Amino acid sequence: MNIIRDNDYDDANTVPNKVIETKTSTEMKKIPVGYLPIQMSTKGRLNVPEIVYVRNFTTSDLLELSMVNEELLPERVISTLGSLIYGDVDIGLWPENAIVELLIKIYSNYFTPLLTQIIFPWNEEDIKWLEAQGKKKEIESLNSGSWVPRIDLDLRTIDIIELENDKKAYVTIRPKAKNGEKQTEVTFLTYSRYGDSLIIKNYIETVFEDRIKEFAKIKQLYEIRQRYIESGQNLNNIPVISERDILKWQKMEMDKALLATKASQALYLIKLNGEDLSNASLEEKIRRLDEVHFDIKMAKKIDENFNNFRFGINPDIEVINPITREKCTRRFSFQIFNIFSAIQTYQSDEYDISYDD
Repeated sequence: MNIIRDNDYDDANTVPNKVIETKTSTEMKKIPVGYLPIQMSTKGRLNVPEIVYVRNFTTSDLLELSMVNEELLPERVISTLGSLIYGDVDIGLWPENAIVELLIKIYSNYFTPLLTQIIFPWNEEDIKWLEAQGKKKEIESLNSGSWVPRIDLDLRTIDIIELENDKKAYVTIRPKAKNGEKQTEVTFLTYSRYGDSLIIKNYIETVFEDRIKEFAKIKQLYEIRQRYIESGQNLNNIPVISERDILKWQKMEMDKALLATKASQALYLIKLNGEDLSNASLEEKIRRLDEVHFDIKMAKKIDENFNNFRFGINPDIEVINPITREKCTRRFSFQIFNIFSAIQTYQSDEYDISYDD
């Protein structure tokens, strides 16, 4: 199986991925007051502009976000951040790492460079240090969760990893032909986009719309029963669900999961034997991917590329260990939902407030 990493396409009919040039001084004059220029680590690639001009959140922006749960978060993130950015930018086409990077930079510039009360990721090294100090109670507290070490993280100390020039947006795979068969050539996108989860979710809901409605009541009753069982409550007042109905509902959930897996693979299909499929429907891409017998070996090759993209916020950060009080490097995971929570709960001290009769 041969793999060729392609340069970003220049064809206007493919997924747009050209390097976006830095604004000239003339163009920068057109940027409205209140928009901050933010340099992105992707250097104009992966559908992310080299420089993003972004305004601060308004009260209505934060109010909308405060009423959104994690399941509905992607749709709200795309619309809200899209409204913050000056110009025609589709956040849904960005990798999630780029969105995290942008949010961290917005928070650091418009709010504060400090993320307070972050849970410290302690590990076995800390346990060994406590053992050496004879602090058995602290070890028990850590393991039981009654002691949760926290730190204040200075965002100014975080390193930004720039996307390497040899990382390409597309990869072409040519499985070796067997028994005189014509060689197949398949081109995939090499990174996931934040809005892809919405595309797959909407597709699955459309395909299974009737069956989802059919089993909605069963799913609801099943979840209620599980909550009652977990909390030790009496089940006598809850209708009994037949095992047959539960099995039929679970079969549907399995079918949904299998289709979602296939859809997530097909979504990144760009070309097949030279034919441009970048604008094809997801249903069409799934059908065409079945033609090339997409197997686990090919899937692993794609995953290798997905896992090989490092850019944006460096998760390995040097901090003061709250347990040993010494410097250490630990890995922190920055989640979009948590960054939004920090923005919503931020209390500004930039204003003097007085009350008059």
